[in-house]
Order: sequence, then C-alpha cells, then structure tokens
Amino acid sequence: MDRPAFITLPMSQLLDIVRAGAALVVLAGHAVGFYIYTGEYPLDRSGPHNAVMVFFVLSGLVITHSAQAKQVGAGSYAAARIARIVPMTVAAVVFSLAVSLYGTAAGIDYSEPGPGPANVLLPLLFLSESPFGSGLVWNTPFWSLAYEAMYYGLFGIAVFASERTRWVLLALAVVLAGWKVLLLLPVWLMGVALARYGHRWTVGLAGGGVLIALGLTAVIVATHGSEAGTAMLSAVTGLTTEQLGFSEKALTDYAVGLGVALCFIGLRPVAERLASVLERCRNPIRIAADLSFPVYIFHLPMLVLLAAFGITAGTNLLVFGLILAGMIGVCAMIAAPVNRRAAGLRPLLERWFARAGKRQALRPA
Repeated sequence: MDRPAFITLPMSQLLDIVRAGAALVVLAGHAVGFYIYTGEYPLDRSGPHNAVMVFFVLSGLVITHSAQAKQVGAGSYAAARIARIVPMTVAAVVFSLAVSLYGTAAGIDYSEPGPGPANVLLPLLFLSESPFGSGLVWNTPFWSLAYEAMYYGLFGIAVFASERTRWVLLALAVVLAGWKVLLLLPVWLMGVALARYGHRWTVGLAGGGVLIALGLTAVIVATHGSEAGTAMLSAVTGLTTEQLGFSEKALTDYAVGLGVALCFIGLRPVAERLASVLERCRNPIRIAADLSFPVYIFHLPMLVLLAAFGITAGTNLLVFGLILAGMIGVCAMIAAPVNRRAAGLRPLLERWFARAGKRQALRPA
C-alpha cells in the first residue's frame, strides 16, 4: 500500500512560499552585510545561514517526496536533478566570472581570490567544497549548492544503485564530497525523514502552532549558541574555523534543522486551513518560488558591484526595497533565457538514460 504523502497540494504551495521567503532572507541579509542598507533590520548575520538550513531540509523533503510519489527510476531521477541545477549553475559560473573579471579590471577590492581555474572550473563539477576544491569566484553562496549536489548524488546512489555496486559508489561519493559536506548531511536527511515518516505526526491547528513555536525557539536558541557550538566542534576535531569552512556551525545547525522540521510539521494543518487562499494565489506563489534559485545564486556578484560603486539605500527602507526589487528583476532576466534553453533538457536526458539502461540490460552477465 502507498505511504501517505507528507506534502499535499496546499502544503506544496505553502512550502513554495517558505522557499521564496528564505531566498529573500538571504538576499536582504547579504545586502545588509554589504551595507547597502544601514537602518534597523530584524535579523542578525545568522539569517542567511539559517535560511540555507531551511533550503537543506526542504530539499531533502521535496527530493524524497518526488522519488516516492512518482516511483521514478534512476534515469528519471538523474535527469530531473541535472536539468534542475546544471544549466543555472553554468549561468552562475559564467556570470560570476564576468563580474569578477570586470571588477578586477576596474580595481574593485573584494576579499575573495581573483579569477582562476580552481574557483571557476571546480564549481562546474560541484567540487568547490570538496577536500581539493575552491569556492566559486566572487560568489560565496554557491557553497550550499555544491553541498546539495553531493546530497543528490548520495541519495540517488543509496536509493537506485544495485546492491552489487551501491557501497562502492557510496564510498567514492563520500571521498569526493569530503568531511565538510558530510557534516551537514544530517540536516538534509531531516527532510528525507519528514517525507518518509512525517505523515505519522498529525496535529490540529493548535498543535501546529505549538510545534511552530517550538521550532522557532530551537532556531533562536541554536543561533545564539552558534559561537559556543563552533568552539566545541573546533576543540573536538582539532580544526580551526577556517578549516571547518561553512560547516563550522554544524552542531547548532542540527538544532536549526530540527527546528525547521518541527515548523514544517506544524505548517501542515495551517496549509489545509488556507487551501482555498493558496490555490487562488497559485500563480504568484509559483513565480516567486521559481525565482528563489536564480536570486540565490546570482545576487552576490551584484552586491559587490553595488557596494563598490556606492549605490546604497542608507537608512531609507523604501529605497532598499527598490534596490532589492531591481536585483530580483535582473536575476529574473538572466534566468529566463536559461530556463527556455533548458526546457527540453530533461526529456532529452531521460531518453538518453533509458537507452543507456537498455544497452546495459542487453549485455551478457
């Protein structure tokens, strides 16, 4: 018998709002970090990082839900993941390289290393956070995409590889990913657990409110304890914060991930209550959710240029909103032709993987 789905249609639409909101938190938080806006801001510097933990839990949840609901095979899974992230990743690498070359020529002083083979070519293979990797030039947020791509691969191997090859492929993937990426894998797996077992935890509207309150409390407490958690992880591993990289908050990120998971469980009854409203807003919700990915991976090079040329809002919240809206518009313009060209990639890949599977099946044992 089929397992009941954690993600219903209203829940899917509400999660799209969460995805768009998390991308906006990253954009606004980084803009504040670049002093594009210097007025009152409700979140601290941990906002963008916590938003990435939301993305991780959401990614594990959605990927597992899709694999369960559609009973996809290995070829369909690989085609979907490649078509989803590779075209936009190539565009992000090209865009980041172009901005960094221009910025370097213009004498813009940015703390990251200048363009080079390692921080341009390795991100194309999602190896920028591997033991031998180097982050994408002038685009720090790309780190989470490199993590997520590795999680896609590990999940695909665990679910779809044959028993004869699964452990060998997992070992190779673990070596490629490296320990920093694996440190945050439990956060992504919380989303997997929600997709597989979350339907068992049914609550009413009041219970959902309690779970959301508990989840937010966990996030707030973990955020305030992140420095202590980093110090503890550094002491246990004997590594500096620089060596730990973007996984330096791993211990408290587990608590943030758990808090996000509790919030998602609490949102289910809210989604059902708001089903008619969400359905009426279906198109703008979808547009906002679709923009979350390009906004995330294109925004930081633009912020570098804005800050360098003194284009700031000061304490004017309206001007700040207009700057963010303009950046989102630029991201949409960059993403539109990429999406059009990538539209036929998934069926093309599915056909290719299907033919490859048939050839493999015809080979003698």
